This record gives sequence, structure tokens and C-alpha cells, in this order.
Amino acid sequence: MRKTIRCVAVLTVFSMFISRESLSQHLFQGGMQKDVLTILLPGSGPIRPSPSSTDRSVAFLGFKRDGGTLVIAPTHPPTWNWFAVANLEVDGTPMNFFFYDGQLYTTEDLKTNKRRRKFDEDVTRRIYSNVFHIAFRRKKVVEDETVLLLVSPRKQLVQVKLDKSLFGHERVLEYSMEANEAKFIYLIATPEEYTVVTWKPVPDQRETIPLANTWWFHKGDVPGAEKIRFRAGAAWKEVSIPHSWNTDDVYDSRPEFDRLNIMEMYYRGKGWYRTSFAMPNTGADRVVKLSFLGANQVAEVWLNEKYLGKHIGGYTGFEFDVSAVIRRGAQNVLAVKVDNSYNYDIPPHSGDFNIYGGLYREVNIEVLPSTHIADVWVRTPTVSHKEATAHIKTVLKNVSSRDRRIRLVTNIISPYREIIQSLIHEAALKPHSEMVVEQQTSPVRNPLLWSPDHPYLYSVSSLLYGEKGHVLERREEPLGFRWFQFDADSGFFLNGKSLKLKGVNFHQDYLFKGNAVSVEQKRQDVQYIKEIGANFVRLAHYPHHPATLAFLDSMGLLAWAEIPFINTVGGEEFFTNAKSMLREMIYRDKNHPSIILWGLGNEFQMEPTVEQDIENGRKLVKELHALAKTLDPTRLTTQAHDGMADYSVLSETDVQGRNRYYGWYKGTYNDLGRELDADHRNYPHWKILVSEYGAEGKYGHHVNDPKLFDHSETYQLAFHEASWNAIASRPFVAGGTVWNMFDFGSHFKIGNIPHINQKGMMTKDRRPKSVYYYYQSQWSTKPMVYIVSHTWTHREGAAGEPQEVRVFSNCDDVELFLNGKSMGTHTSRFRWRVPLQAGENNMLAIGRLNGEIVKHEITVVYSETLPAREQ
Repeated sequence: MRKTIRCVAVLTVFSMFISRESLSQHLFQGGMQKDVLTILLPGSGPIRPSPSSTDRSVAFLGFKRDGGTLVIAPTHPPTWNWFAVANLEVDGTPMNFFFYDGQLYTTEDLKTNKRRRKFDEDVTRRIYSNVFHIAFRRKKVVEDETVLLLVSPRKQLVQVKLDKSLFGHERVLEYSMEANEAKFIYLIATPEEYTVVTWKPVPDQRETIPLANTWWFHKGDVPGAEKIRFRAGAAWKEVSIPHSWNTDDVYDSRPEFDRLNIMEMYYRGKGWYRTSFAMPNTGADRVVKLSFLGANQVAEVWLNEKYLGKHIGGYTGFEFDVSAVIRRGAQNVLAVKVDNSYNYDIPPHSGDFNIYGGLYREVNIEVLPSTHIADVWVRTPTVSHKEATAHIKTVLKNVSSRDRRIRLVTNIISPYREIIQSLIHEAALKPHSEMVVEQQTSPVRNPLLWSPDHPYLYSVSSLLYGEKGHVLERREEPLGFRWFQFDADSGFFLNGKSLKLKGVNFHQDYLFKGNAVSVEQKRQDVQYIKEIGANFVRLAHYPHHPATLAFLDSMGLLAWAEIPFINTVGGEEFFTNAKSMLREMIYRDKNHPSIILWGLGNEFQMEPTVEQDIENGRKLVKELHALAKTLDPTRLTTQAHDGMADYSVLSETDVQGRNRYYGWYKGTYNDLGRELDADHRNYPHWKILVSEYGAEGKYGHHVNDPKLFDHSETYQLAFHEASWNAIASRPFVAGGTVWNMFDFGSHFKIGNIPHINQKGMMTKDRRPKSVYYYYQSQWSTKPMVYIVSHTWTHREGAAGEPQEVRVFSNCDDVELFLNGKSMGTHTSRFRWRVPLQAGENNMLAIGRLNGEIVKHEITVVYSETLPAREQ
């Protein structure tokens, strides 16, 4: 082998900082000089050899011939994991190669005692840097890949510019490198079906500090309670947040039964909360906000005696910027006055539910960088089975007194938690200014569509970077690709398919907790709804906790979200507050794919209503509808009414909700179908949704001969069987929402459990009634079987007279066993007449569906009664 070494040289490198604007002026082409041999080794950097040492420095490469093939078999210390050789002339041809971490990279045909990776072309001169580098590219196998070795002789910022011809567009890479460091870069021109799977959420400068414990509460007004030096007396009690002051006084809690219900109205008035907390020393440049998720229904707030302001409305959150008031690195005193009194100017005036007072949702301190994300709007302008796009509007805010250069990276995350697109925006943000950044994705091909059966959730991850490359703030918003429509004749469609809305209404309260319910309990409530087989919920009669919306998204439940405009309408201030509540709800919940309807009002046109209120109600709904369409034109509006003084108001919204209580407040439950037909005939343009229907049923109360207002589970069940059949059998009815999923507090309800509305399918402490399993048999696709009823385990009847046993099931067939003996198998109308024996009777039902077997077993104690003639 003829070995020619023309010279050995050290490359001159730039140690200065090079701005991106002047990069092209300072990066020298190819990172090496033509016809100059350069050998770089680990340790002290490039060799500065004498002629004798040159032989030694090159000898480690181990040049030799194996027949006609060149062999490079380097021997070097085991601590070396790289070396580089450029412009080594062999047989008159200059050769480049480098060794890194056990592999030799080259474009040459050669043998080596290392593993060789052969590339198609040397692209060193199509990459520009301020340090030595070698690069090779391969395009003929699986991936279009380029490998790049960078070597820096000193500590510096290294910049690399990729020629547009390499990957279709220019890219600039930056690396902070130590002295004598070599860095291996692997560049891939990614295939079309490519996702990032190694990403993880990065830490940011936003911090949430919960204020949950060690609050002091006083029921009633206390002048001066906002003062720092105020001393709470014996009337104050220690509480934790969330908290309501109406957890006990909404019930008849007498320890005796005397058949006379004497009870005061539950407390509606003022209450005070105080707490002190230590604030970390976050630095004066951080924005500090005090955030309330819900205070019912008027809240006034003081921090360190400074009055922050008032919020009107009990069901949406609010916040104050306390950056100038809070004491960093010291104790702070927070005082809140809450008032749930009746107020003519504030919705709701009243309702068939308790208006629980207090700080019943979480209170937090939010610490943000001075440049932060103020809001994110996510919309889906085009959605189909073939492709979908997302439009993201991000509001950025700079509250500092200097210019800030920012970089916004908006990642689209798939339901499999992979980055599928990244949208990047760089800009300068002026002091005390706000910027709106609008970004549009390229089409997502074959999107995974969100639906109740498959709630595929994408997400929009927003990363805001500062000048030094660190993340200022990270936000994540839900993204669901779906489209829907209501049709006056054909009902509801989701993603192009007809879907009967099988829904429930539900309130947020719980036994002995009022509305101060934990997030975990809210998750469990949504899980109960999902397990019944529902696909739709109406969030009655107010905006629910933000966590509830997140659970609806993830579990696949469509939603109707509404404001608390109920029963009656007020004057000018009432209009202002109702519109403010709608605005706050839409701003807060706008990105949830579960929401398809904004509810604007409920039963405010009931007969009898005075003419002025009829006109005010119609006027307010028109204004609310216009506001909803301005803020969010992607969703539809609706309202809900039973009997009405003015039917024309229903045409002011896109969808017409009908509260129908035939068989409870009027007529019989067999009248519902006829009334729905009349609505469709008289108002053919209406898009009808049965927004409420229900009857009360006391848990465990069963009768053999059910009658109206007996409050038995038996009557409740008969009501729902007839009502759901009327809804399900009419294509023009989009669906129905049962009133109610859970029993809830309603002070003016009496029934056989006073002050609780018992129309729920589960009790106020979440025990299922028989009707729960009826709907599960009608709605759920998961195999189930249920003997009616687990709360009817003691029965009586005449000796020797067969008794009816019912089973709810969605199985193909069900076999019933009584005391171990088969009573037969039925394929529909799962009813048996069986001879119960005096004493205990074991019943076992076995259902079969698609090869799966399910069972339900109960024991019934039967008491025989004598025939009338023998008594």
C-alpha cells in the first residue's frame, strides 16, 4: 500500500458567540480545508506532530491490504471511543472516515476489525459549522439518514447549519460543548408515518400551591373580619376547603319519628373564611394569582387587608392577580366573605335543588413566570374519517417591563401519547403586552375519532420557551376529533352515524357534604354513569367542576353544559350576570370535546307567568344565544321547558329540550309518546330532546300494586319502562336524559324522605335502585343480568300462589333457578311465575351473551298470608 501524507494541520475554530443572523458569514464550508490531512484524537485535541511523531500517530490506524481490499484495523487505548481522519490520501484518492463508540463510519469499501457502517456519499461540504466535522449520508436502505461527528477544541457554543438540499429546508443546530469534546449527531429524514415516542413533560416555572387546610369559618357577618389582627372567637370553627355551611341544616335530622315535619329553611346568608399561609420567596418577577374554583354565590376577597374585588356567580371560577399585594417569603392573611342569599339580580332565583353556601371548591395560589400563556383555544375546523385539522389560538402575555423573545412550541399528542405534529412560532413580545398566536395543523390522516364507544383523546401541549431555552410554562388542553348534528326528523348523529342519546341529568351534591365533594367522588360519579351504559349527560343546572368535564372527555360521555338561569327572570342586572356566567362557562370549558350543547335556560316560561317576564325571558335567551354563537360558533344552543306560557321562545335556540313528566305531575306515563308526536307535528322544525323525565322512588320501598305518588321503586320502574320506550321508538327524538342520576337535596321536596328529591336512579350516597339496572339492561353492551330486586328481599303472598320474578338483562337468553331447580330459559320478557316456599328462597339467574356467562343471585324471605275467607 502506498501511503501519502501531505501535511498534518490543526484547524482554527471560532470561540466567539455567533448569532443566528451572522451564521452564514462565520461558518466555514465543510469544516475542513481541502487537501489538508487532519487527524483528531481524544484527549488533548488535534495532533501537532513532528515528522517522526506523524508516523506514530498514523500507525495506530493499522493500514494494510487484504488482497485488493484496504484494511483499517486501528489499535488505540481502550478509553478512546472516537477518532477522526479527514483527507487521508490513499492511492491518490482522499479518504474520510471516523470511529465512534465501536463503529467505523465511511463511504469507502474497506475491511476493518470494527463494525463498519458504509454510507452512499460524503456530505461534509453540505454542512457548515464553526468546528471540525465529518458527515456521511445513506439513502438506499430503510432510512434516509445522515451521521455527523463534531469536535470542538475548546469550550464554546457550537453552531451547525444544514444545507437545504439535504432535508428540504435549512436547519440550524446549537450545542454547548466542552473542550476536546466530540459529539455524535444522528439525523433522520423521517418517513411519513413517524412519531416521537420518547417525549416527556418538561418542568416549567408554573407552580400551584393548594390552600386547603387550617381555615377558620364563621356563619354570619362579622365586621372587620378582613383585618390582619382580627382575632377569631369561639364562634369560629376550623374547617378545610372545599367546605359548605349547609351540610346538615338541609335535612330533617330529628332523632325521633313523630309524623310532623317541623323544620326551618336552611341557612342562606353570609359567612366568613380566614386563613394565613406562608408564601415562598418566588422572586419579584413572578406573577402570583389567587384562584377560586367556586364560591356560592357572591364572594368578596381581601388579602393582607387589601380588598381584591367581588365575584358574582356560584358555579364558575375566578382569580385575582395578587403580585403587588402578596408578601413573598412571609406570612399572608386571606379573608373571604361569601353570601348565598336570595338576590333578584343573580341567577338562580330558585330551583328544585339546594343553593349550598360556602367555598365549596378548591382555592389555590398560582405562580407564573412574567411571560406566560394566558389562554389556549382549540378548534377543529375540518373533521372526517379521512383527515382532520386543528386550529390553536394561544394568548401570550408579558407583564414584565422589558422585551422578551419567546418560542412557542405547540405539540399535537396522539391518544397513544406520541407527538404527531409540532407547530413552532418565534416572536418578540413587547413589555406589558399581549400577543395572539394562531396556528393550524396540517391534516391528520385517518384520525382516531372521539365517541362514547371509543373516546380517543388527542391533546394540545403548549411549551413556551424563553431566551435562554428554558421552558417558562407548559399547558395541555384536550383535543377530540368529532363532528355532530341534530336533525328535526332523524334525531342525533355523531361522526356521520345515527346515535340515540341515552342520558342522565345529575347534580353535584352528596349526602352530608353539600356541594363540597372531592374530585375522586366526582370521578366515581361519572364512572357510575358510564357503567349504566349512558352516552350523554346534562350537567344540571349550572357549570360543574372542571374535573368533571375532564372525566367526561376521557370516559366518552357527550355533555350539555348550562348556566343557572332557572324558573324566573330578573331585570337589567340579572341580564348582565347571566351573560357573564355564560361567558365564564364557555371560556373555561371551550376545549372539552364532550360538550356539544350550551344550555341557556330551564323552565323560565312555566305557566302562569306574567307578560313582562315572558318578554324578558325571550329577550334574554336571544341575547344569550347571540353571545354563545359569537364566543363559540362550533356548538349548538338549547333550553329546557315543560308546560309553557310562550312556546315561541323555544325557536330561539338550535335544539329544543322538553322536560316531560307525564305520569308524575300530569296525566299518565303512557301519555308521553302521544305528546312527543304532537310536538313534532305542531313544530316540525324543532330538534327535540327529552331533557327531563322521572318519578320518585324510595330506596327499598316496593309494593305489589304501585300507584302515583306512592314513592315506590315499583312505580318508578313502571314509569321509566313506559317513558324510555316512547323515546327510543321515535326517530325524530334525539334522545332523553333521565331526571335524575342521583337523589339530591331539594329543601321544598317532602315525599317519604323529606328535603331530598328521590327521582334518582341511585341514592344521595350512591346506592343503586332497581331502575339503575333496568337502564343498564337497555343501554349497556356489557353482558349483565339482575334479579329484581336486591332491595326487595322480603315478600309476602297467599300460600301456594305463584309469584312473579323479573330479571333485567341484555343477554340472548336467561335461565332462572329457584332453590337449585331450573324454572326455564327465556329469550325475551324475562319474567317467571314461580312457587315461593315459606322462609328462605334462593334465586339464581344465568345469562349468556356471545359466549360470555353472567350471573346474579339473591335470597328472598317469603311470608305466606291466609286467604281472605279464612281470616
